[in-house]
Amino acid sequence: MIKGISQSEIKRGQLYLVMPPGDPWIYNKRLVLVVQNDIGNRFCPTIIVTPLIDDTSTKNLFFSVDIPQRRVRGLYKDQVVLLFQLFTLPRDQFIPENLIGTIPIDLMHKVDKGLKLSLGLSAIQRLHNRFYQAQEG
Repeated sequence: MIKGISQSEIKRGQLYLVMPPGDPWIYNKRLVLVVQNDIGNRFCPTIIVTPLIDDTSTKNLFFSVDIPQRRVRGLYKDQVVLLFQLFTLPRDQFIPENLIGTIPIDLMHKVDKGLKLSLGLSAIQRLHNRFYQAQEG
């Protein structure tokens, strides 16, 4: 058994308060959203996440999703998911005391769309690629 939450308890769509990668003297704990699939969450030594911030002036960024505080029990402010920042964390950071809540499925669908855009997996990106391939050939 891995220290912290049991392997089956970390779920896609959950919000955790964790220490981000980097110098612990610079960073405080941050709110993150688990975006890795649940099979990976169960078996991988690290968890893929994206950070959230409470600066709602960034909610209109192209690769962000607004998470209203009223939609997630445990949030004290509106948050913005920053889908242009992805990182992995060791699973021992995901302990029950750090679990804030889970975002609703309709907001997770918005996150999925934003991730596709951010990672170049959307239909728009495929059309863009075809355009440039046609110009080269």
